[in-house]
Amino acid sequence: DVFLQMEDGRQVDVGDIEAGSFFGELSAMTGAPRPRTIRAQTDIRALEITREDLQKLFASDPGLMERISAVIAQREAEQVEQMRKLGEKPANTGQGTGQHSVLDRMRWMFGRLGR
Repeated sequence: DVFLQMEDGRQVDVGDIEAGSFFGELSAMTGAPRPRTIRAQTDIRALEITREDLQKLFASDPGLMERISAVIAQREAEQVEQMRKLGEKPANTGQGTGQHSVLDRMRWMFGRLGR
């Protein structure tokens, strides 16, 4: 189950994550606060990929950061649309949701790790 945090503190169930998918990308890739809470409905098997792991992947495939930023931007836009449909707004992160904004945040985050 995927829950979004509302400004008033409530959590609203907005869907499911299918087997084989990933989550936690926004926080891991940009340092932004987690906008969603994920709760497993059944036993799961999960693999943790750290920021340091991602740093190595981005170093070996420079285009990967841009491709992932597109997925993050799409998910953020979907979240805004879900909130609009619910007549709610998510807790304000103060972050932009366009791909360039996401990509800039990722470059800032991963540029710091190499120092």
